[in-house]
Amino acid sequence: MEAFRTLLGRLPTYHLLIVGDGPLRSWIEGYIQGARLEVMVTIMGSVPYDRIPSLIQRMDVALAPYPPMEDFYFSSLKLFEYMAIGKPVVASRIGQIQQVIQDGATGLLVRPGDPRDLVEKIERLRRAPGLRKALGIAASQEASHHTWERNARRVIALADSLMKNR
Repeated sequence: MEAFRTLLGRLPTYHLLIVGDGPLRSWIEGYIQGARLEVMVTIMGSVPYDRIPSLIQRMDVALAPYPPMEDFYFSSLKLFEYMAIGKPVVASRIGQIQQVIQDGATGLLVRPGDPRDLVEKIERLRRAPGLRKALGIAASQEASHHTWERNARRVIALADSLMKNR
Protein backbone atom coordinates (compact mmCIF):
# COMPACT_ATOMS: atom_id res chain seq x y z
CA MET A 1 0.00 0.00 0.00
CA GLU A 2 2.92 2.34 0.67
CA ALA A 3 4.21 1.70 -2.86
CA PHE A 4 0.77 2.40 -4.30
CA ARG A 5 0.54 5.74 -2.49
CA THR A 6 3.94 6.67 -3.88
CA LEU A 7 2.81 5.73 -7.39
CA LEU A 8 -0.31 7.87 -7.02
CA GLY A 9 1.88 10.80 -5.99
CA ARG A 10 3.72 10.46 -9.29
CA LEU A 11 0.71 9.75 -11.50
CA PRO A 12 -2.79 10.03 -10.02
CA THR A 13 -4.35 7.80 -12.69
CA TYR A 14 -2.94 4.58 -11.22
CA HIS A 15 -5.56 2.07 -10.12
CA LEU A 16 -5.02 -0.97 -7.91
CA LEU A 17 -7.13 -4.09 -8.45
CA ILE A 18 -6.90 -6.64 -5.63
CA VAL A 19 -8.31 -10.07 -6.38
CA GLY A 20 -8.69 -12.64 -3.61
CA ASP A 21 -8.94 -12.69 0.15
CA GLY A 22 -6.44 -13.18 2.89
CA PRO A 23 -5.61 -12.41 6.47
CA LEU A 24 -4.64 -8.79 5.66
CA ARG A 25 -7.89 -7.86 3.93
CA SER A 26 -9.37 -5.91 6.87
CA TRP A 27 -6.07 -4.09 7.38
CA ILE A 28 -5.95 -3.20 3.65
CA GLU A 29 -9.55 -1.97 3.73
CA GLY A 30 -8.78 0.17 6.78
CA TYR A 31 -5.69 1.59 5.11
CA ILE A 32 -7.66 2.42 1.97
CA GLN A 33 -10.36 4.19 3.98
CA GLY A 34 -7.87 6.07 6.16
CA ALA A 35 -5.89 7.22 3.13
CA ARG A 36 -9.08 8.00 1.18
CA LEU A 37 -8.09 5.73 -1.69
CA GLU A 38 -11.51 4.11 -2.25
CA VAL A 39 -11.79 5.48 -5.80
CA MET A 40 -8.28 4.31 -6.75
CA VAL A 41 -8.51 0.76 -5.35
CA THR A 42 -10.92 -2.04 -6.19
CA ILE A 43 -11.02 -5.06 -3.90
CA MET A 44 -12.77 -7.98 -5.60
CA GLY A 45 -12.32 -10.45 -2.77
CA SER A 46 -12.69 -14.12 -3.51
CA VAL A 47 -14.13 -14.71 -6.98
CA PRO A 48 -15.11 -17.85 -8.90
CA TYR A 49 -12.12 -19.33 -10.70
CA ASP A 50 -13.66 -18.82 -14.15
CA ARG A 51 -13.68 -15.02 -13.59
CA ILE A 52 -9.97 -14.78 -12.83
CA PRO A 53 -8.69 -14.68 -16.43
CA SER A 54 -10.92 -11.72 -17.31
CA LEU A 55 -9.76 -9.88 -14.19
CA ILE A 56 -6.12 -10.51 -15.02
CA GLN A 57 -6.81 -9.21 -18.54
CA ARG A 58 -7.80 -5.85 -17.00
CA MET A 59 -4.33 -5.47 -15.46
CA ASP A 60 -1.41 -3.73 -17.13
CA VAL A 61 1.02 -5.31 -14.67
CA ALA A 62 0.44 -8.21 -12.30
CA LEU A 63 2.00 -8.04 -8.84
CA ALA A 64 3.09 -10.57 -6.25
CA PRO A 65 4.89 -8.47 -3.61
CA TYR A 66 5.84 -10.19 -0.36
CA PRO A 67 7.86 -9.11 2.66
CA PRO A 68 10.99 -10.99 3.70
CA MET A 69 10.00 -14.14 5.61
CA GLU A 70 11.73 -17.15 7.06
CA ASP A 71 10.51 -20.43 5.56
CA PHE A 72 8.57 -18.61 2.83
CA TYR A 73 6.24 -20.91 0.89
CA PHE A 74 4.20 -19.78 -2.07
CA SER A 75 2.09 -21.68 -4.54
CA SER A 76 3.22 -20.47 -7.94
CA LEU A 77 -0.21 -20.99 -9.53
CA LYS A 78 -0.96 -17.25 -9.35
CA LEU A 79 2.26 -16.46 -11.22
CA PHE A 80 1.53 -19.02 -13.93
CA GLU A 81 -1.98 -17.58 -14.34
CA TYR A 82 -0.51 -14.10 -14.83
CA MET A 83 2.14 -15.41 -17.18
CA ALA A 84 -0.21 -17.60 -19.26
CA ILE A 85 -2.36 -14.57 -19.99
CA GLY A 86 0.75 -12.65 -21.06
CA LYS A 87 0.96 -10.10 -18.28
CA PRO A 88 4.30 -8.75 -17.15
CA VAL A 89 4.86 -9.73 -13.53
CA VAL A 90 6.59 -7.80 -10.76
CA ALA A 91 7.21 -10.08 -7.80
CA SER A 92 9.40 -10.41 -4.73
CA ARG A 93 12.72 -12.18 -5.12
CA ILE A 94 11.89 -14.80 -2.49
CA GLY A 95 11.29 -18.54 -2.25
CA GLN A 96 9.68 -20.27 -5.21
CA ILE A 97 8.92 -16.97 -6.92
CA GLN A 98 12.53 -16.48 -7.92
CA GLN A 99 12.51 -19.98 -9.44
CA VAL A 100 9.50 -19.15 -11.63
CA ILE A 101 10.25 -15.57 -12.72
CA GLN A 102 13.47 -14.95 -14.63
CA ASP A 103 14.37 -11.37 -13.75
CA GLY A 104 14.39 -9.20 -16.85
CA ALA A 105 13.23 -12.06 -19.10
CA THR A 106 9.80 -13.24 -17.92
CA GLY A 107 9.16 -10.56 -15.31
CA LEU A 108 10.87 -8.26 -12.85
CA LEU A 109 11.94 -9.22 -9.34
CA VAL A 110 12.07 -6.82 -6.40
CA ARG A 111 13.68 -6.98 -3.00
CA PRO A 112 11.13 -8.46 -0.57
CA GLY A 113 9.39 -5.78 1.46
CA ASP A 114 11.03 -2.88 -0.41
CA PRO A 115 8.31 -0.45 -1.56
CA ARG A 116 10.84 1.80 -3.33
CA ASP A 117 12.10 -1.09 -5.45
CA LEU A 118 8.50 -2.08 -6.22
CA VAL A 119 7.67 1.49 -7.30
CA GLU A 120 10.80 1.65 -9.44
CA LYS A 121 9.94 -1.57 -11.29
CA ILE A 122 6.28 -0.62 -11.84
CA GLU A 123 7.29 2.82 -13.11
CA ARG A 124 9.89 1.22 -15.38
CA LEU A 125 7.15 -0.87 -16.99
CA ARG A 126 4.80 2.11 -17.27
CA ARG A 127 7.46 4.11 -19.12
CA ALA A 128 8.46 1.20 -21.38
CA PRO A 129 5.42 -0.34 -23.11
CA GLY A 130 7.77 -2.34 -25.36
CA LEU A 131 9.36 -3.96 -22.33
CA ARG A 132 5.90 -4.65 -20.85
CA LYS A 133 4.89 -6.39 -24.06
CA ALA A 134 8.17 -8.35 -24.39
CA LEU A 135 7.99 -9.58 -20.80
CA GLY A 136 4.36 -10.59 -21.27
CA ILE A 137 5.14 -12.56 -24.43
CA ALA A 138 8.14 -14.29 -22.83
CA ALA A 139 6.09 -15.04 -19.71
CA SER A 140 3.30 -16.59 -21.78
CA GLN A 141 5.78 -18.77 -23.66
CA GLU A 142 7.39 -19.89 -20.41
CA ALA A 143 4.01 -20.65 -18.82
CA SER A 144 3.16 -22.96 -21.73
CA HIS A 145 5.88 -25.29 -20.42
CA HIS A 146 4.14 -25.56 -17.03
CA THR A 147 0.64 -26.77 -17.82
CA TRP A 148 -1.18 -29.48 -15.87
CA GLU A 149 -1.18 -31.67 -18.98
CA ARG A 150 2.55 -31.31 -19.49
CA ASN A 151 3.24 -32.08 -15.82
CA ALA A 152 1.00 -35.16 -16.02
CA ARG A 153 2.92 -36.38 -19.07
CA ARG A 154 6.21 -35.99 -17.19
CA VAL A 155 4.89 -37.99 -14.24
CA ILE A 156 3.60 -40.74 -16.54
CA ALA A 157 6.92 -40.88 -18.39
CA LEU A 158 8.79 -41.11 -15.10
CA ALA A 159 6.46 -43.87 -13.84
CA ASP A 160 6.85 -45.79 -17.12
CA SER A 161 10.63 -45.47 -16.85
CA LEU A 162 10.61 -46.76 -13.29
CA MET A 163 8.33 -49.67 -14.19
CA LYS A 164 10.61 -50.70 -17.08
CA ASN A 165 13.68 -50.62 -14.84
CA ARG A 166 12.16 -52.97 -12.25
